[in-house]
Amino acid sequence: MAFQKPPLSATILTILGIAVLCVLGTWQIQRLAWKENILSRIATQTSYDKTIPAGALETLAYNGDKNLYERGTIYGRFTGQTRHLMPRTHEGQSGKHVLAPFITENNQFLLVNLGWVPFDYKSDYTFDLSRAALQGVLRRPDKKTWLTPDNDDTNGIWYAIDFDEMGQGFVPEGYSVMPAVFYNEAALSFADIIPHTKGWQPPNNHLAYACFWYIMACVLAAIFFLRFIVSPARKTENNDE
Repeated sequence: MAFQKPPLSATILTILGIAVLCVLGTWQIQRLAWKENILSRIATQTSYDKTIPAGALETLAYNGDKNLYERGTIYGRFTGQTRHLMPRTHEGQSGKHVLAPFITENNQFLLVNLGWVPFDYKSDYTFDLSRAALQGVLRRPDKKTWLTPDNDDTNGIWYAIDFDEMGQGFVPEGYSVMPAVFYNEAALSFADIIPHTKGWQPPNNHLAYACFWYIMACVLAAIFFLRFIVSPARKTENNDE
């Protein structure tokens, strides 16, 4: 079988396509390692008996650990401000998360996600502005994507947490925002907010996604081989006969 040289443009596009698909597959493998690390931390941290000191909160928030997951009890006070993060679901029902500033005992600003309420939930959230204790997990929030709408801080509505875009009406003057969120997992006395589920399990489909992208790369390579190498060679053979 006499092979012919494939078109240059098709070769370049195929190589680029395969490269992109392989990059996507490798990225999912990296995400798999990150997710498995998170899941292993969730499995080992099951108690609120540990108090997370205010200084430790600050150290954990700023240490750059993308797999941050620290369960325990924290102490501080609320400011009385709130924002809503939407849309969020609970047991198939649409609603929103309630976000509140929390000033730690060493006078640092920490964003707390108190939990879920329905869209039509009306409350002034009567906070006890004295010393409060919260039980939950300190971790990184989900990142904003290109599909996420811009936050409407004027009306107290967010679609993603962006530490650099928090308005001064929400962040007390003179405070900087720690780049982590504390997710409350205990019932609250001041509002009918459904706390986050203890033992939160993020979905882990990254291995399947990685296999899909690698398979697509192989399919693209096979299509190129059959279309531009095997098929022209067979036509040449038939013409020679």
